[in-house]
Amino acid sequence: MEREERRRRPGRRKNKNGALLVVIVVLLVLGVVELALLLHQKKQIRELTNGPEYVTAQLTEAQQEVEDLRVQAENYKDERDAYLEQLNELSAGAEVLPGANVGTVEAEPADPATGNEEGALIGGEEGNPQEGNPEEGNPEEGNPQEGNPEEGSGEDETTGESGYMIVEDVKRIYEDNRYQQFAKENDPYDTKQYMYATVYSYPTDVVFLGDSLIERCNWNELFPDLNVKNRGIGGDTVNGVLVRLNTVMKTQPKKIFLMVGVNNLMNGNSVDQIVEDYGRLLDELVELRDEEGVKIYVESILPVGPEMKNASRIILDGREVNSRVKEMCADRDITYIDLTDAFSNEDLALNSDFGYDGVHINARGYRVLRDKLESYVYEDFEDENNEEDQNENSENNE
Repeated sequence: MEREERRRRPGRRKNKNGALLVVIVVLLVLGVVELALLLHQKKQIRELTNGPEYVTAQLTEAQQEVEDLRVQAENYKDERDAYLEQLNELSAGAEVLPGANVGTVEAEPADPATGNEEGALIGGEEGNPQEGNPEEGNPEEGNPQEGNPEEGSGEDETTGESGYMIVEDVKRIYEDNRYQQFAKENDPYDTKQYMYATVYSYPTDVVFLGDSLIERCNWNELFPDLNVKNRGIGGDTVNGVLVRLNTVMKTQPKKIFLMVGVNNLMNGNSVDQIVEDYGRLLDELVELRDEEGVKIYVESILPVGPEMKNASRIILDGREVNSRVKEMCADRDITYIDLTDAFSNEDLALNSDFGYDGVHINARGYRVLRDKLESYVYEDFEDENNEEDQNENSENNE
């Protein structure tokens, strides 16, 4: 019996040692878990402590990005202004010849029957300047022919029935594809102004000049028996028109009908500022009238609809501008055409029958506008036609 008990005692010791080992392992696991939790809590505390600094760093980085974008915008504005100045210099060098049928270009001009009085370069109603290939040597697409107009040779190959001569600088722009690059890199205003500065042109009866209210109308269809050109550009302002008057005069117009100013009002310009800008524009037009004999007609700014932001202010300021511009036109002996009542409703806003977005007018509105302008457009031309008919009749009688 004693021997058996002695044999069993080591086994009991082994069992005790195994249980102790299990307890130790459990304690170690619990310690590791506790340590991990403690480290995680410290990490969270550290992140919370550093949070404001992190947010501050992010804000600083965002502010720097905004500043970089502002600098880029300023650089773009400077580049645009420089490019417009370059265009004006180039276009100022282009001379308008006094009459048609001059020069030796054999290619036919744009067919009037197609309704495209500017040639293929215009590209339809929207005036897309990228239609056609200016490198193919087609004078209808505005590509000047070989020869140097500045040499004064007797047979200048840069002139044709268009009565317009393009200088060598403009010719090089087409040849090195700068035109296509300009159209891609600049907004529609710059692109259309570039086209007006370089397109072939010829003597014109009437030019309609202004912003999108002018641009969006097919004036040659409203007055099909006259040689009419559209020189409206969407978004244009009073100063914008002043800057590009030289390109308008290349068309050798007999009359200019001007409507501009609503974009100045929508941009928040003050009445005094708009009137001051308008005064400079009218003075320039008077100078052109005295030098070139072109007749000037100024149309009032149309009202806007109630759906426009700040519509009440725009409407009232517009009426004030119209009143003061009317006085300035009277002082300068310029014909002023008041369209305010014809397009206003009882609340003085744009009549909804004539508009569709609060600013632009619809087909019915353009019919009203045509009726208001018709007598001014045709005056003098009817006298010329009657005189021609009388001369023709007298010749037949003889």
